[in-house]
Amino acid sequence: MGNACSKRPEKTLDRKATATTEQFPRSVEPKVKKESERKEPPSPNSQLHTYVNDTRFLAAFNPLNTDKETDLIYTLPNDDAEIDRLHLQHYMLRFAWQGNYCAPVTEMLKQSEARILDAGCGSGIWAMEMATDFPHAQVEAFDLAAVQPTTIKPNNLEFSVHDVTQPLPWPDNTFDFVRMRFLVVGLKTETWPLVIKELARIVKPGGYLELCEPMGADLHIARKLKGYIQDCGNMEKVTEDKREIPSCRHPGNPQLDRLAAYARDDMIAGLRSFKPAVVGGMKQMTSEEYDEAIKGALAEMEVGKGTWSTFVAYGRKTA
Repeated sequence: MGNACSKRPEKTLDRKATATTEQFPRSVEPKVKKESERKEPPSPNSQLHTYVNDTRFLAAFNPLNTDKETDLIYTLPNDDAEIDRLHLQHYMLRFAWQGNYCAPVTEMLKQSEARILDAGCGSGIWAMEMATDFPHAQVEAFDLAAVQPTTIKPNNLEFSVHDVTQPLPWPDNTFDFVRMRFLVVGLKTETWPLVIKELARIVKPGGYLELCEPMGADLHIARKLKGYIQDCGNMEKVTEDKREIPSCRHPGNPQLDRLAAYARDDMIAGLRSFKPAVVGGMKQMTSEEYDEAIKGALAEMEVGKGTWSTFVAYGRKTA
């Protein structure tokens, strides 16, 4: 097992901390929108997006199109409700791992010329926190969609649009710390080794690459992260760690009960997000059957003893 994740520097904490537990930031806890609040009016002039039952998706990844020729398999929405879910997921993971990263990079990132990259940044919240925690570092983050803040963000943070399955636009040995998180539902199994080698290419010698994934669509990807990093051939001190995130109630333990509530909310919101792909694209269920399956899943989470396994693997580049 690896070391515990590094906590955010005390001077920039936006939440209270105890000696053993990092708290959720109560003032900014995300609220997943109800179904009735999710609808957004379609923009007839937009060529970037498509709408399926009032849910917005990137046009290139329309869940109704099952014949896409791409290394990406991303079928989640691209709207405010999904951003809310990603925020909630971030706080859940930060709490479960007791920090924003696990690799021993704190002192390195305090340096004025340190560079950090968030690959597949989603809402951009991880990158924003890192830019706040390390104000002397230069933080860059990219995703397929430009849904991140453009004005209210740290001055040392830049967002851009890139496809992680394509050659990245940075030269070799650019970043001190490169991190990618929760792409398991977005990449084909055979694409993972290529993506990770490309990420390793842009890590500086002495810098770190870190990956974080759940036991998800491909149940084996999370367990392969350590091996993928080792297969790059120029990584040392490769370390793996695992956290079990509870999804059932823990009335006798307020912290675990709170974490489980966030896990349930994230899972249910994620299942709702997949509905257009499962019902409209793959046609594996009717809409009514899918809704009943979600109700059953929630009921099972409430009374069961299930956990959600997440893995982190990181390594240091030698040359």
